Amino acid sequence: MKEKKNNYYIEPELLKWRNKPVKEQFLKSIKSGPIAFYIIFFIISFLITSFAPTVGWSSFAFFLTIAVLGYMRLWRKTKKKLEHDEQTVTSRNQELKKKAGKVCANLLSTRKKSLELSNKGVPAQIKKANNTLEKIKLDFSENALIPFWDEVEKFVVEMDSLDESIRILSNNRNNYYEILHDTVNNLPTDYPVSSHKEEIELMITEFKAIQREAFKKFEFANLWEQRKTQKILAFGFSNLQMAIDNMSNNIVSSINTLNNSINNMNDNMVRGLSDISNDIQSIKMNNVHSISQTNRILKDNLKSIDQKLYNIQHDIEPLH
Repeated sequence: MKEKKNNYYIEPELLKWRNKPVKEQFLKSIKSGPIAFYIIFFIISFLITSFAPTVGWSSFAFFLTIAVLGYMRLWRKTKKKLEHDEQTVTSRNQELKKKAGKVCANLLSTRKKSLELSNKGVPAQIKKANNTLEKIKLDFSENALIPFWDEVEKFVVEMDSLDESIRILSNNRNNYYEILHDTVNNLPTDYPVSSHKEEIELMITEFKAIQREAFKKFEFANLWEQRKTQKILAFGFSNLQMAIDNMSNNIVSSINTLNNSINNMNDNMVRGLSDISNDIQSIKMNNVHSISQTNRILKDNLKSIDQKLYNIQHDIEPLH
């Protein structure tokens, strides 16, 4: 039975159960050792009857009773084991279906939040960074040395936050398609997030240009030498020089990763599902452990997007 949520479902690979006849399993459970033992004693009992009939027939009846009781016990044990195995398979399949439903719900929620981050959150971050960049240009034109480098530090932090958003979008898109192409489902095949590459690259280009102009002026360059070793949290680097030097490389790398992910997924869609499963890392949903692990990843992703959107909406700078 397919677990559905808002008409979408993921159907896990259920455990298979073949209804085995008790007789078939019983015969497989019978060991040759006890049978040989009973046969030997039956023969001995018959031999004894030739010179001690009472003792012989009593022995025969005794061992026959033991044999019957033993195999009746084995029959009941076999039947009980088969019933238990069937219940176990049924219970685990129900759990698989339930957890697959949760994975589906979390996957759709993560996709929705990713689109919100791409369509609203990232543009808001770009606008904020652009405003800071305009202040940098204004401060430079007015020879406002200290405010200029203050805004530069602020710009680096904002670009770091933007880079984090791009990486979140890339990771969530990859996770989505891994599950999409490795399970039976009717999930949406599109994941229309954008890297906003042109806008971001334009900001980086303009920032580098104004930074070069600042280095040409003695006053700005002199203050830069005094401030560049000050600690900055962005990117985890210990000074502003390292943060700026690596800022563009990091975010361009994240953008390219997301774009490559988008292009690869589009190419895979053309090749077909049979080829796609060979090209992406498998997230198999064939047991409770893997589904639980997948669900934890999705929940963590969802929390990270929620926190990211909250920070953007309330203009909170990320902590590093």
